[in-house]
Amino acid sequence: MGWGWWGGTKWLRASGVRIRHVAYKLLALRDPAENLKVAEDVLARQIRLFGPDGGPTANARAEVAKRLEILERFVEARVLREEVVAAFRRHRGNDDLYTLVAEEWLAFDLVQCGMRDEASDLYSHVFQVRLRDLGPDDAKTVHARANLAAMGASTDETER
Repeated sequence: MGWGWWGGTKWLRASGVRIRHVAYKLLALRDPAENLKVAEDVLARQIRLFGPDGGPTANARAEVAKRLEILERFVEARVLREEVVAAFRRHRGNDDLYTLVAEEWLAFDLVQCGMRDEASDLYSHVFQVRLRDLGPDDAKTVHARANLAAMGASTDETER
């Protein structure tokens, strides 16, 4: 698929990696509120380097969402997770591994926000793709089945 969307030119990729590396090393030394601030600063840098729709920008958004989830600010995290899913779908496709992982995280936030039907739809999509691509016994498929079952949805119908 190439590096165009994911990271741009080689020097930009290297700069983005260094920025994230330094910032996330600092995260371990700070409290959760400060972790969020650092992650937001990294996101702002990624937007400047790669644009609002760049691959590293999507990853930085996911990191900010993770920090918001730690602070139990699920509504704000959900909005960022929706942007991450949209970016991955646009650039990597609906059934790409990264898209599926982003969908699982969005579904988690949807559950936390009381949006169980929307979360169930996402978990179902993840399960269907993993069942088709990886088979019923793969660990990722088993995990997706467990998420869907936790929503109260039957996976028997979807496996046929």
